[in-house]
Amino acid sequence: MTSTPAATAAAIAARRRQTQDKLTRVEKAIRQLRRERGRLTVRAVAERAKVSATFLYENTDARSLVQHAVADHCNRHDHEAQQEHERIEASWRERTLNAEEELSRAQKEISRSGSGSAN
Repeated sequence: MTSTPAATAAAIAARRRQTQDKLTRVEKAIRQLRRERGRLTVRAVAERAKVSATFLYENTDARSLVQHAVADHCNRHDHEAQQEHERIEASWRERTLNAEEELSRAQKEISRSGSGSAN
């Protein structure tokens, strides 16, 4: 069975449209997962976009989209975790300063009351 050049061109064009449709769905899935603060993984994107994980790995454009999205997600997650750590650290630092100040005040008061009873 031989194919005509027109049939071959039509098949190639159809394949390109399918690939472009899949890439559009991948982009949409990534946006949705970001908006929902969902976990950005190859599997999650593939399921949401209704494409195979193989497509995401083998198609260079899809792989690039997912890699950038995952890296951005990790960076954002690391930044948020760092901010949370700093917030907690500041809270403990404030508590420590308050405790030290209260201890100093109590020691001065004890010292004053102790020297007053000696007279």
